[in-house]
Amino acid sequence: MAKSEQVQSNRDYSKTLTIEVGESESEAIDISGSNLVGLIIPSTITGDFIHFLVNDNLDNGTYTPAKTNVPKTDTADPISFNVGLNVDGGGNYSFKPEDLAAWQFLKIKTVANIAGSESAVTQLTSDVVITLVLRPIS
Repeated sequence: MAKSEQVQSNRDYSKTLTIEVGESESEAIDISGSNLVGLIIPSTITGDFIHFLVNDNLDNGTYTPAKTNVPKTDTADPISFNVGLNVDGGGNYSFKPEDLAAWQFLKIKTVANIAGSESAVTQLTSDVVITLVLRPIS
């Protein structure tokens, strides 16, 4: 009879970020050794969107929006977009890990579309805890 070998899987795990009442940004978090593959956003979030802010240092420096590019096509020039999600009303979201793969440190910022432009919005009534679903990089 053949022996069976156990294979360790790359199990997902999670970390949380909190956006406190009166704030529009979470604290910073270190996701080294991991890919962000999903988010769990409570329905109590204020704002229509979240953007990811990134930095190369956890505690020092300015966190700025992560950007992704849409390449040039036959009909359009390349365009840069802030990396983020439409989260109006909260929910469970999958995420493309390659959009943040270059970054070790990140924050989340709540944003609303006001009169055609995106503006930061603060949490109004309660702190919101966002769960980041992470997968170890193998």
